Amino acid sequence: MALITRKLLKVIISLQLIIWLPAPTRLYAESKTVQGNQKQLQDVQTHIKSLQKELTDKEATKSKTANTLRDIEHLISSIQHKILHLKQQQSEISNESARLQRSSELLRSEMLAKQIQLGKLLYFQNLISKSDYLSLFLKQRNPDEITRKLYYYRYLAQSRSAHIDELRNLHEQLANLILNQASQRDNFQRSQQEYFEQMQLLATEKAKHADLLTTLSRETDQKHKTLSRLKQDEQHLADLIKRLNRQLVQKKTVVPEKSSGTVILHNSQLPSATARNNSFASLKGKLRLPVRGELINRFGSPREGGGIKWNGLFIRAADGNEVKAIAGGQVVFAEWIRGFGNFIILDHGNDYMSLYGHNDTLTKRAGEKVRGGDTIAVVGNSGGNSQSGLYFELRHKGKPFDPLTWISIK
Repeated sequence: MALITRKLLKVIISLQLIIWLPAPTRLYAESKTVQGNQKQLQDVQTHIKSLQKELTDKEATKSKTANTLRDIEHLISSIQHKILHLKQQQSEISNESARLQRSSELLRSEMLAKQIQLGKLLYFQNLISKSDYLSLFLKQRNPDEITRKLYYYRYLAQSRSAHIDELRNLHEQLANLILNQASQRDNFQRSQQEYFEQMQLLATEKAKHADLLTTLSRETDQKHKTLSRLKQDEQHLADLIKRLNRQLVQKKTVVPEKSSGTVILHNSQLPSATARNNSFASLKGKLRLPVRGELINRFGSPREGGGIKWNGLFIRAADGNEVKAIAGGQVVFAEWIRGFGNFIILDHGNDYMSLYGHNDTLTKRAGEKVRGGDTIAVVGNSGGNSQSGLYFELRHKGKPFDPLTWISIK
């Protein structure tokens, strides 16, 4: 994108300013510029198509990410609902655990009572040995007494067996209660741990997709802005090429430029050092021309070709003369471009810029800070100009204005 913008800047500057060249040189340069920059326009259009495709892909990825984020949020909501339900179950489990604890205590008490009763039965049964059974018959006592004692012995045996069975059942019930209580507690803890782990995982995924969605939104917004700017530049460039084509068609013959009859001014003073923090607007009427020489073309004077006027000044000067910065600022452009040769632009802040063309050598690079009076270039005739000198222009918010309204010539 930076490369396309840089190329477009060269094209626009060359198309806007090339018209000040001498007629034969300018016609040739204009023709070459139109032919060459048709390719530049195609490059911009190709880049627009590529950016549109990339934007479509980004939008698709953004939509997919948004859908994934929506699904994750639904899952998080579902798990949060399950955790809420689990908390309700926790209260129920606590109540059930208390009930089971009470039941366990009752069973233990009942088991203790049964154990005491069984102990008593065993005690009485041990008092009666097998010899007691024999003595009943050997002593030949009353049959009714024998029958009664046998019934009693049988009752003791049956009661002992019943107590043992009941005690066994109580043991089994208590074991089941303890097992059930432990199972409920384990199930709750396992479910709780599982839900918390899922929540942590989903929270991480949600943060990751949310960040991705934010990044994609920022990138697509930037690409929309870039695409809009490229389309505007494309239209502007196309309009400039059409206008220049119309001018070339109208020029049947090369007409030498006529003098306007204006007195040629001679400049002998150069810019002096100015503080970097001085606003450019405060220097109005105090500025000097950037080079010593003759002012042979002025802003707004008519040019051949019909309806075309000068956007700046041309100062005829000797090769090798130093070109000075008219005021403090920063170099924003310093390269060779078609039609202007070695070209340099200074940004003075508050949308004020100064432009210097046809230099033989540039002594400053883009990004460097300069002060008024600093040497920024050396006079020449680069870019196909027929005579040595400097093209000089002032602009505010991109529009050229008459430098002589700001400059004092001495």
